[in-house]
Amino acid sequence: CGVVQLASSGRCYFALCACELQTRAAARFRTCLHTFLLPRRRVQVAECMRDIVAMARKLQLPVIIDGSGLNFVAHTPDIVRGYSNCLLTPNIAEFGRLAEAVGVQLDGKIGVRWQQQSQQLAAALGGPLLLSKGPQDIITDGQQLLVVRADGSPRRCGGQGDILTGTTAAFMSWALAKQRKQPEQQRHDAAAALPPLMLAAYGGCLTMRAAAVLTFKQLGRSMLAEDMIKQLGDPVLDCAVIRPCL
Repeated sequence: CGVVQLASSGRCYFALCACELQTRAAARFRTCLHTFLLPRRRVQVAECMRDIVAMARKLQLPVIIDGSGLNFVAHTPDIVRGYSNCLLTPNIAEFGRLAEAVGVQLDGKIGVRWQQQSQQLAAALGGPLLLSKGPQDIITDGQQLLVVRADGSPRRCGGQGDILTGTTAAFMSWALAKQRKQPEQQRHDAAAALPPLMLAAYGGCLTMRAAAVLTFKQLGRSMLAEDMIKQLGDPVLDCAVIRPCL
């Protein structure tokens, strides 16, 4: 699907990816996903992340930033400011750090009620789409808002967020590829509804939650994130309201 994931702790790998992004493989990439743990040499990695995001913006590639990448955005929010092809996927703690970075005052102590200020935070970020993860997932660009209320698993697995971002990246790639093939009038009509990236994020959330429910039914609290991956094909489609024609 043309998704490139940048998840290395080494400067050389990041530099290589930036070079590939700019030259030989640029035409094949459709989505850029940042989800990594910053290592000890975080200054060097941060420099590489800044270069890669800048290159993705130049090429108008969709960018998803998750994990420790969100901490970097909290330190330098200008890296994504004004870029509507960017999706940030914070949990509650990361949500708080982003809000502090852009001067959004959150009500009370840390808690899911902070999600009620998702639109305010997205507007303050000035461009990126925000996917606030919690008991309900909230997706907003600062103006429009989607709330994902579908059931999930009672057990929260480490790595579940990686499944969400990876699935969403695939949906983003497909949504934008379809948009590019649409006639101009159809694209104009679609723009009056919801942005493709917002719909892609919604699809990623629904898919992840459906996989979590199915996995929990099979394995209960012994389930791991890797078990959910097995449910991302036909099992999830069988639970869908409409199964796509193959």
